[in-house]
Amino acid sequence: MSCESCKQQVNRASKSKITCSNCSCMFHGACVELTDNDLDVFQGTGKVWSCKKCTSALRLQRANSDSTPVKANTNSATSSSAPVTIEQLNILLTKMKDELLDKLGAEIAACRKTLEENAKEIAKQGASITALKEENSHLKTKLRELELKQDDQEQYGRRNTLEVFGVPEMNNEDVQGRILEIGKALNVKLDRTSIDACHRLPRRKDNIAPGIIVRFVRRGDKDALLKNRKQCRDFSTQHIKLQGNSPIYINQSLTADRRRLFGQVKKVQRERGFRHVWIDRVGRIKVRWEDGGPIHIVRCDEDLHNLKNEKKDDADVSKIKV
Repeated sequence: MSCESCKQQVNRASKSKITCSNCSCMFHGACVELTDNDLDVFQGTGKVWSCKKCTSALRLQRANSDSTPVKANTNSATSSSAPVTIEQLNILLTKMKDELLDKLGAEIAACRKTLEENAKEIAKQGASITALKEENSHLKTKLRELELKQDDQEQYGRRNTLEVFGVPEMNNEDVQGRILEIGKALNVKLDRTSIDACHRLPRRKDNIAPGIIVRFVRRGDKDALLKNRKQCRDFSTQHIKLQGNSPIYINQSLTADRRRLFGQVKKVQRERGFRHVWIDRVGRIKVRWEDGGPIHIVRCDEDLHNLKNEKKDDADVSKIKV
């Protein structure tokens, strides 16, 4: 008899052969990938063996029949000898689905609880953040008030001080004497006892002669000098008997922050067309839209911002004024 796989003769007395229990065809053990030990197991225990062709046919037959019982797993501790039907599998799957749904529902409920707790915590933190923002805004307002107060105090300390620009610098010059000459030219009676301190400001990078800062003993002398200079619009170096005809300017002495703010106000004046921008006798920055209109005081950047956005028709006595 020949091997169904290789079609070679099979020795019936040989132990290296095996017969299919379904089709009774004979095969060499090597042709069906069975070792001698495998053959000894099948022949010694009487176990049945099926060839690949018969095994495939049996699987196809089971797949085409819904009522074909499924062989239970003999290795399972809970398995029985009875076959499990499709109906039993459906019942088992339904039970597993219900258990999974219950477990999933419990996990969803736990997640919802965690989310609610997180939402409460976020709400608490939001309230804390809001409180901190309000406190921060309050502190900023206080800081701004303190800065303005400090600037006012510093400006008050300059109440008797003027800055003079346009006076040429000379070697071994008598700076105090120059101020006395300016006072004489502007019809203000001054002597050396009228001046508390007087010196040149630091030299500028543009090589222009540095200004002179002078502090008077009496505020009246400072006010008179400033007033008479405004009346003498063409006041220059000729009036103090110096060569040339360069204008001499006399200004209020301002704090650094107030000087910066005044420069920005002058820029807004050019953009918006304000009629008057000036510094009063106590160092306050004032603005007037037109002759006879209300006077606005600019003390900080917020006032400057409001001034930029103010319409001319809206400038009335309801604004900050003196």
